[in-house]
Amino acid sequence: MKSSLLTVFLFAASLPMFAQTDCGETRYTTRLFTEIDSVKNVTYGSNTSQLGLPKTLKMDVYMPANDALEERPVVLLAFGGSFVVGNRADMRPLCMEYASRGFVTVTIDYRLYDNFFQQPDTIVAYDIVTEAVGDMRAAIRKVREIAKDGNPYAIDTNMIFIGGISAGGIVADHVAYLDENDAVSPALDSIIASNEGLDGNSSDNFQFSSKVSGVLNFSGALNRAYWINAGEPPLFSVHEEFDPTVPYGIGITTSLGTPVDLSGSGAMHPIAEEAGIKNELITIEGSNQHVGYFATGNQTEIYATIIESSAAFLKEIICPSSLTAAEIETTDLATLFPNPSTGSFRFSSLKSQSYTYTILDQLGKIHASGTARNEQEINLNHLSTGVYFVQLKVENEIKTLKWVVQK
Repeated sequence: MKSSLLTVFLFAASLPMFAQTDCGETRYTTRLFTEIDSVKNVTYGSNTSQLGLPKTLKMDVYMPANDALEERPVVLLAFGGSFVVGNRADMRPLCMEYASRGFVTVTIDYRLYDNFFQQPDTIVAYDIVTEAVGDMRAAIRKVREIAKDGNPYAIDTNMIFIGGISAGGIVADHVAYLDENDAVSPALDSIIASNEGLDGNSSDNFQFSSKVSGVLNFSGALNRAYWINAGEPPLFSVHEEFDPTVPYGIGITTSLGTPVDLSGSGAMHPIAEEAGIKNELITIEGSNQHVGYFATGNQTEIYATIIESSAAFLKEIICPSSLTAAEIETTDLATLFPNPSTGSFRFSSLKSQSYTYTILDQLGKIHASGTARNEQEINLNHLSTGVYFVQLKVENEIKTLKWVVQK
């Protein structure tokens, strides 16, 4: 038995494990890095526009220079412009803000409406958004693909966050919360099918996941707020109370020249709260602007508050306050595998034939606990996709390991 146990332990130890997360007091919330490296014009996919013209999709990557951390969370952002104008360079200021705090940041292209010979109707508007959703999903997959191919950007593929401003926020919201289990109209269902599903057809690297760990929604919206369900990614939003372009609550936008129903941040957050999803909403009360809080750049107090609050929100996901940095580690007390998994795991330890375990989510909520034998499979397939923490007690030692569930 001892020989068999040692074999299992060595096998598990050879599996990829998580690098130590830096949960120091200032990282992710304070500008620690004054020099930022960048890699421009990285191709992540290709497709055709509404006019049938070929479109090569690119992204720019920003990274804190001289950073010793081997795996860093990613913030992937999309620009605004009513799905008609804008480009990825528009998001450079925000990319620099988050990169200076220790994130790897990515700003992406996505396809815009270019058939100006025809006024789009609601069906075309749905198609434009669906195309952009497929583009962003392809960009997320590309980030994971690059990480597997040597990881030149030193990223943690289990901590990819997405976001955007206005139209870019709409894209990010739909990537995070619209899935195949949600009820959609026959028209939208047909549009999704014509784009080869929600993953789209802008790249063929479907062996990589497009799942994300959280959303930064700057004046974005969902077509239907009830698409938000329990177990889906945390949501941080900023929105003006009387936004004339993207409604704060449930309303209609005519940005593309045709009416489209939208559920803005004010409608999304109550549903996220009811679903038990970590969420935060900053409402700019009394304002009738659209993304006015970013219009003056980094010279205003509200701008600084939004950056600091959003960064703190992400840090709480990366480094939950319910667990100290010293507790979140891979330990020689035991090895947890497979990691990531679809919902089951095993422990292998040389110290004891039995152990007790507790499974917590990122908010510190306990999802399961019990006692098990060494090498026994623990089946928790009811858990949703996400990051969990497994608190392990063997004899008198207690350690906590990060565990990722990917469905």
